[in-house]
Amino acid sequence: MLEAVQLRISLFALAAVGCGSPWHAQMTSIAADHARAASCPTERVHVHEAPLKRWVGERVDSVPWVEPAAPPPAVTNDAERMALWQRDRDQQHADWETRRADHHPLTASDEVIFELDSCDDAQLWICGSSGHGGCVPIEQAFDAAGTLACPDGHAAERTGGTFACTARPAFNLASCVSACAPGAEEGACEDACGDAANAECRRDGFDQLRLCGRAAASR
Repeated sequence: MLEAVQLRISLFALAAVGCGSPWHAQMTSIAADHARAASCPTERVHVHEAPLKRWVGERVDSVPWVEPAAPPPAVTNDAERMALWQRDRDQQHADWETRRADHHPLTASDEVIFELDSCDDAQLWICGSSGHGGCVPIEQAFDAAGTLACPDGHAAERTGGTFACTARPAFNLASCVSACAPGAEEGACEDACGDAANAECRRDGFDQLRLCGRAAASR
C-alpha cells in the first residue's frame, strides 16, 4: 500500500512538472510503464519530447538512366544473341521506369516521439497520431529507426544523453539503394548502402539506444 502511495505521489510530481507540455499525460504514462517494468523509482525516470519525427516514404533523388556497357563483338555479330542482349537491356530500362514511378517523397508522420532516461537505460518511445493513442518503446512500433530525423528532414545526433538537430540531411537507405546503377552488382550496392546506413546510425548516436542494426534493415 505504501509503495502504491509513493508511486502515485511520484507520478503526480512528474505530471506537475510536465503540465506545460501538451503531452504531459503521455509522459506520465510512459514513466509509469517503464518504472514498473524496470523496477526503477519513478523520480529517477525522466521523459521529454524528442526533436524527432518518423519519416515515411522514400527520399529519392533524380537518378538518370545509365546505359549498360556495349556488348562484345561476339554478341553484336550474332543476331540471336544480340536480340537477347537488347531484350535484357529493355527490361532493365522498364524496371528503372517502374521504380521511378513508384517512388514517393518522404513525409513526416504526426506521431510524437519521447526520450526516456532511467536508472540504467535510455529509450525512445512513440505515441499515436498527434500524441493520442497508446505509447510503446519505438522498437516495438516499427522497423524504421533509420527513418528517424528532425522535423525539417535533417539528421539528429545524440550527444550528452539527448538528441539535437544538425545541418546535415538525414541519410535514407531507400534513396541510396534506388541510386544503384541498373546492371550493377545490385547485392554489392545494397550491402554498401547498408554499411553506410549503419555508419551514419552509429555516428548519430542511435547505437546508444541499440537501434542501429534495425536501421540498416529499414532506412
